[in-house]
Amino acid sequence: MALGFQTDEIERLVTFPGSSIISIRPGIHQPPETSVKVSESLVPAVIGTEKLETAAAAFDRGRELQKQRKLAEAAAYFQESISLDRNYIPAYNNLGNLLQLQGKIPEAIALLQRAIEINPNQAATRCNLASAYLLQGNIAAAKAGYEETLRLDPNFYLAYLNLGKLHASRQETVIAEGYLREVLRLKPDNTEVRTALESLTSGKPTLLNPPRQPEETRYPVKYQAVYNLTADNISAYDAFTFPSLQKRWQTQTKRGEIVGISATISHQMVGMAIAEILPESQNQPSLSASIISCYVVPHHRHQSIGTTLIGNLEKELKKVGCQRVEISYKSSELTAVALEPLLKKRGWLPPQTTFLLAQTTTKKIAEAPWLHKYPLPDSFTVFPWSEITAQERQAILQQGEYPNPLNPFSDESRIEPLNSLGLRHNGEVIGWTIAHRVAPNTIRYSSLFVRKKYQKLGRGISLLAESIKLQIDSEIENCTFSVAADNEPMLSFLNRHLRPYLTGIGSSRIAVKLLQKSLGFTKASNS
Repeated sequence: MALGFQTDEIERLVTFPGSSIISIRPGIHQPPETSVKVSESLVPAVIGTEKLETAAAAFDRGRELQKQRKLAEAAAYFQESISLDRNYIPAYNNLGNLLQLQGKIPEAIALLQRAIEINPNQAATRCNLASAYLLQGNIAAAKAGYEETLRLDPNFYLAYLNLGKLHASRQETVIAEGYLREVLRLKPDNTEVRTALESLTSGKPTLLNPPRQPEETRYPVKYQAVYNLTADNISAYDAFTFPSLQKRWQTQTKRGEIVGISATISHQMVGMAIAEILPESQNQPSLSASIISCYVVPHHRHQSIGTTLIGNLEKELKKVGCQRVEISYKSSELTAVALEPLLKKRGWLPPQTTFLLAQTTTKKIAEAPWLHKYPLPDSFTVFPWSEITAQERQAILQQGEYPNPLNPFSDESRIEPLNSLGLRHNGEVIGWTIAHRVAPNTIRYSSLFVRKKYQKLGRGISLLAESIKLQIDSEIENCTFSVAADNEPMLSFLNRHLRPYLTGIGSSRIAVKLLQKSLGFTKASNS
């Protein structure tokens, strides 16, 4: 569930010598509501601090004091909010910002890093952390942080502003101008940015007002194939990957050769598209590929660079004999307005929904009464999936009673040992629930199966309940449920039993394009 954030900013001055813009103010984004275990020594105790019962109440009191500029007292209440709810991120944000104002930059960085561990998808926290890095003088980390902010929220104007000034301070005028123009797009009345643009474009006052020529008209875009990429060396390109491939390789193994197409303007990279060539299999007897990343830096978007990257990538894949290319993604507003129109323009088949993705917290799912409503009879035994025997494994494979998406032996390296379970009846394996750790604090329930004769008895629900209860007893805070779009019984279960306890629900989609119409292509050599 996305949190709504207000946009109060605290600004701090940092000077960069030799720059046409002599100062850079990292805007610090102040949200009003959500924490990390923080050392009590970071915040001085304030005599007379009122003890409040909820994290939200303590946070609100801290906000009131912050507005009154009673910063020490405000910090104490933000600390109190965190102690009441270790996952209350707004308290981390505000306390981190106050620590920055007190000059306690390392402490602020540690605090904000912990907030990101709780929820890595909060743009405001990313921006605040980037500003802390900037105050520390860590330019590379600040730049990466602002860019990550824009991946999460393409309209986060403070990140554009700080990136524009940062690049201007390094005499990278073309890039700086692009970022500052994005600020004007979002904040047309921002006089600071107009002044900055006047400084950057002195002698060219017509550049200050739109319409303007696209960047690629003034500076031609060059596209180049990139080969010999590995899970290790691709980290050098991580700033140009979305979703982040560095994070991908932490939880997934590389399946085949990686091919990329880069886009550069005036010798500066502005985008990249990357695909993984998949080996032939029983389900896919011909060579195919999966696009695993496509990213264009924000101030060069809406110029057909992404479309051209995908087009060139398709050509490279066709050269090496791929007959089919696919892309799987989580549906969002961003994919609806950016990715799907691009694929349509390139002649891809319409995307199909493959899975529904339900999200919740361990704390919330623990409220579900059905977790304790369906105990298993004594003839049924639940066991850790890691203890399945070789003979049982062979029997399951030979019987093949399950749909392929529910194969319990897929992606075995990522199976979560905590609560992936099997179910035996009178000593015979008749079902399983398989979970995967998709983030340090998140388990995904990927597969639930029991033989048909046991389904109407509710044995699947009983097994899933046992798995969820094991997570509840752990410190893993979040869980997701992946339900195939054509699995009617599980969709019904989701609506009846899960939906009241969800914090959000989305979908996973797949789009496909056929590159070759006939077989017989061979892979090109690297010579």
